[in-house]
Amino acid sequence: MTAINTIEDLLQVLDEHPAWLEALRARLLTRDLVELPETLARLAARLDRFAETMNERFDRTDERLDGMDRRFDGIDGRLDGMDQRLDKVEQRLDGVEGRLETVESGLNALRNDVAPLKAAHARNAAVENATGIARGFGLRRIRTLTQDDLWDLTDSIHASDVPSNELASFRRADLIMEATDEVGESSYIAVEISFTVNGRDTDRAVRNAAFLTKWTGRPARAVVAGFRRDNRIRSRIESGDVSWHQLDAEDLEVE
Repeated sequence: MTAINTIEDLLQVLDEHPAWLEALRARLLTRDLVELPETLARLAARLDRFAETMNERFDRTDERLDGMDRRFDGIDGRLDGMDQRLDKVEQRLDGVEGRLETVESGLNALRNDVAPLKAAHARNAAVENATGIARGFGLRRIRTLTQDDLWDLTDSIHASDVPSNELASFRRADLIMEATDEVGESSYIAVEISFTVNGRDTDRAVRNAAFLTKWTGRPARAVVAGFRRDNRIRSRIESGDVSWHQLDAEDLEVE
């Protein structure tokens, strides 16, 4: 047997006898360390298979993403088409809005043109029914004052304390009547007429009645007549500040 005196002798013997080397490894190393190369080989194989699986999944994911990109491209194209359609719709709406504004302007102009006609028609109906207005207060109409009568009245009194614009407005009063009661006492009725009576009509009627009482010394009633009335004058009617005369649809019919 070869004598082993140095480490070189030991290594030479192990090289010459591989079985001794394996026996020495089994004695010096744990089983895990002995099997480590094989374990690492199996792990490497598993890692390779895992890498291949992940690569396949990544490939499928890339394909799906490519498909999604194509779909999004299609959606973008559709949205672009929708934007173009919406632009056309907006252009049409702008045109419609312009036409509606034109129609509205025309309607406003028509209302402005018709308003004086309605007011004049209501005035004619109330003047024709002057006797009925007076009888509504239990009075008998003696006469309806003409514009000449109103000028003569304002000329004959001392009206320097009355503004000229109010005098001019009084002379253009819609209807002023002289009437008597059952015992022959004379009084006046100052009527302002509109198709739709508002606060301005009410103010003029009350003012004209006050002027008549001041200038003649006789009682005067303020009356507003119309087919409709502004709700804001209700309190003045209820308080008795002014009286309301309703024009019926029959009064406004053209024969």
